[in-house]
Amino acid sequence: MNRTNLAAGLIILAAGLMYSLNIKANQIGHLNDDAYYINAARWFAGVQAEQKELSSRSLGFSFLLVPAACIAGDSLLPFRITSLIFTLASLWLVYLIFRKRAPPAVCFSVLLLTAFNHMNLIFSTMVMSEEAYLFFSLLAVWVFIRRENKGFSYGEAFFQALTLAALSYIRPEGFLLAFTVFTSLLAARRLRNALYSIFFFLLLVLPLVTNSFGIGSNLNKYMNELLFPMLYAGLPTVIKANFIYFLKEIPATAFFTEVIRSRMGIFEISASFLFTAVIFSGMYISVRGAGQKMSFRSTPSMMNFLMALYLILYTAFHVIWPAKGARFIIPLLPFIYYFFFSALMRWIPAVIPGKSGRKVIGVLTALILMIFAYQNYLIFITPPRTLFPETFAYVKTGSVPDDIFVSESSERFFLKTGIKAISPSAYLTADDFYYSLITAGVTRAAFGRLPRLSTEYGEFPTPSASGIKRYAFYLENSARFEKEYENKNEGTAVYRLKKTFADGFKKAYDIMIPALNDIKEGRLAEGEKKLKKTLEICPLLTKAADNLLLIYIDSGRLDKANELLKKTEKSGAASHLTLFLAGELCE
Repeated sequence: MNRTNLAAGLIILAAGLMYSLNIKANQIGHLNDDAYYINAARWFAGVQAEQKELSSRSLGFSFLLVPAACIAGDSLLPFRITSLIFTLASLWLVYLIFRKRAPPAVCFSVLLLTAFNHMNLIFSTMVMSEEAYLFFSLLAVWVFIRRENKGFSYGEAFFQALTLAALSYIRPEGFLLAFTVFTSLLAARRLRNALYSIFFFLLLVLPLVTNSFGIGSNLNKYMNELLFPMLYAGLPTVIKANFIYFLKEIPATAFFTEVIRSRMGIFEISASFLFTAVIFSGMYISVRGAGQKMSFRSTPSMMNFLMALYLILYTAFHVIWPAKGARFIIPLLPFIYYFFFSALMRWIPAVIPGKSGRKVIGVLTALILMIFAYQNYLIFITPPRTLFPETFAYVKTGSVPDDIFVSESSERFFLKTGIKAISPSAYLTADDFYYSLITAGVTRAAFGRLPRLSTEYGEFPTPSASGIKRYAFYLENSARFEKEYENKNEGTAVYRLKKTFADGFKKAYDIMIPALNDIKEGRLAEGEKKLKKTLEICPLLTKAADNLLLIYIDSGRLDKANELLKKTEKSGAASHLTLFLAGELCE
């Protein structure tokens, strides 16, 4: 083993030791995602059969966790070790990618900063898809580079497609890297390689796009999540909010850390623009070369083009994607550092001739590592907050085997209690929501608000925020839910569905649905009779009252409309539509 390989190995070993020290108790469950991945992996492994909600996240990472689920039992340690292995393997791929395509100073700066970045420290032992996504994205780039001076091979084309397909199954951003790889191959006029890689890729992702197995996320779900905030808040609002967020978040995650960022004040935006300009400068220099004509026949230029295009597409995608978070920047860290130091290697020697330029890069890397070291120290000495221990203890001891809960974080709830839970829908009205609970056999409801979680929309609505806001509001309906437990210290509450009301509500709802169909098909008299019968059984069924009120107004029976409106408002069952119809009645 030569010196550079040994040095890289020692860096990765040191990073691995640091990561392993961060395996803490109570670390799992603070994000609903990790609980989902563990529950899904256990379901695929046959370890648990109760919680089969597999459509809320991509299934690729859960499949990767199946071996850990088979050997883990009740322990969560094998799941954390799996994430740790992906992180360390990613660091080795960083070294393999840049060792011959960048100066040693740049290569080791990229490796060091990626290895000791505080986000990698946090997520290396969390059961999240970020590190697996980083591994497969780097693996896809490494496979692309390995094909540089080789002729066409079906095996190489299939392996390239396989890495990109695996990436797409883990997260939807995998399609961006696939597009980037295929574009780079076409730009380099390696048409046969490109076409066969595209063909194999489409075959491999077809089950994901069409949801052929009917158990996981598909392209339609991704599009719904993407379009939801645009339809309700408008594309300009979404772009403005996320552009400013990621403009500050990318430099903060890659260079400043929260320690420095919290002290920058008004200089944060200026510093963010400066670092972003340096990164874009590095992209331009790397792709075009120092005063040279860009040529995609040159492998270094093609590789740099691939990484630059992917960095731009990935960032642009997250500018319009509703979810935010520094964790989304983890897959970009090696490329950000590469272009940043490539720019410095070009500009510093022009200002400081000789070896002093390299020393500046070394000093800058050391300075950033010192900032990382302090941030990592704070992470080590700050234990994760205990996650609702009193509430979960109450649920475990106070539940019967037939209980089914509804919870805004159903996966975390099941992981911590072992009791089946379903998630509330983001789109249902109060009546439809309650009916969905009854038909699913739900007996109790739980709600917990973490400090980072708000039921307000913020800059723009997302499906998750909308669902949680509606869910919290619906639980306050005392006619339908009875609060049986509240823990103000933990910010949690447990409700029980009122059985007597639920039985009458279900009977009335089952009559209302045919009534609405009659109205839709023009049989107003029959629909009116059924709606009256519905309200006799359950006067608090708002949808039935609103539709009957609309029939009265349209037919000119304003006295009956006014009488029904007063009953609805007095019972507390008025909806936004009820208030709108009240306005129509006044006119």
